[in-house]
Amino acid sequence: MPVYTFGSNLLSQLGTGDEPGSSSTPLELPAFTDLKVDKACCGSLHTLILAEGSVYSFGCNDEFALGREGDENVPIRVQLPERITHIGAGQSASFCIGSSGKLYGWGTFRDKGGVIGFKPNKKFQKVPVVLHRGPVRQLAVGSNHVLYNVRGEVYAIGANEFGEKGVHRNTRMARCRELGAVLVANRRSMFSKCGRMFCGAGTSFMVSERGDAFAFGQNANAQLGLGNTHGGISKRKVPLDDVQSISSGELHTLFVTRNNALYAVGHNMFGQLGTGDNADRHVLTRIDLPNVRTASTKGFFSVAYTDDGMYSWGFNSHGECGYAGQDSSAPKRMETQFDDVVCFDVGHDFCVVVTK
Repeated sequence: MPVYTFGSNLLSQLGTGDEPGSSSTPLELPAFTDLKVDKACCGSLHTLILAEGSVYSFGCNDEFALGREGDENVPIRVQLPERITHIGAGQSASFCIGSSGKLYGWGTFRDKGGVIGFKPNKKFQKVPVVLHRGPVRQLAVGSNHVLYNVRGEVYAIGANEFGEKGVHRNTRMARCRELGAVLVANRRSMFSKCGRMFCGAGTSFMVSERGDAFAFGQNANAQLGLGNTHGGISKRKVPLDDVQSISSGELHTLFVTRNNALYAVGHNMFGQLGTGDNADRHVLTRIDLPNVRTASTKGFFSVAYTDDGMYSWGFNSHGECGYAGQDSSAPKRMETQFDDVVCFDVGHDFCVVVTK
């Protein structure tokens, strides 16, 4: 299946095998032409592709987010002991769920103090390791933390600078215990019934079957959508009904509802909210872009797939918006349009699109 990448290639993010540079024109990766691709997930500077039960990686491998040796600038298969069903990518780490329900991970976590790793005695995990024997059924990966569901209980691993794990950070706790999995919601909790979870840069969201979204974590820029800048571990309801999906960037968040409306909130220095200006928003603001199927953001730019094609806005120094030129503070239709988009995702300064 066709897989296209565009944006910055300064750290091999595009997987084309080319010299460092950038491209606003989508480039097809020949490695996936004869494979059925199910999912693409971008970390800050790397990408995972799930194809026919196998995981392929490319991009920056400075902190072993690729989970393998070999060239960084082309897709290469990650060696895993079983068929993979789900994938997720963070700032410098990667995760996947096997058909047995085991959760695998590699790379590292970071907080404001630097590298914290998965374990206190091992800062970097170079190849996949089992993090939880499961059975894990849901996975949401943020920049430096992960939420996952095991038999109706929600667990979190990784950094907890802003309360993004949903539990208090115990400063008296031994470092080895602090880095381990913590229980966020047990089976009796209303949050264990939430069918979907989403994570960003220090932000966490749980969405119920009826579309109620609950947010916790980093909120200095009002990116949780609560109408204020109060963050922390408390899981508070976002004042928006029928939430379908959520994507959280560095300091802003996009919400898509079941009636295909797009809302944005948070930091807006580069126009990443899509409001047509550069003013921050502390309350959810509907974006003038109809029929949005899904949206994705990671750094300071945003991409949406609509009934009318793909649009992008925000920071655009490397062509990550799919067109040449300056930043755009309002949704702008990409110069190249894709037929039958299967999925897409964005990294810090690049985009990956999978088509049929």
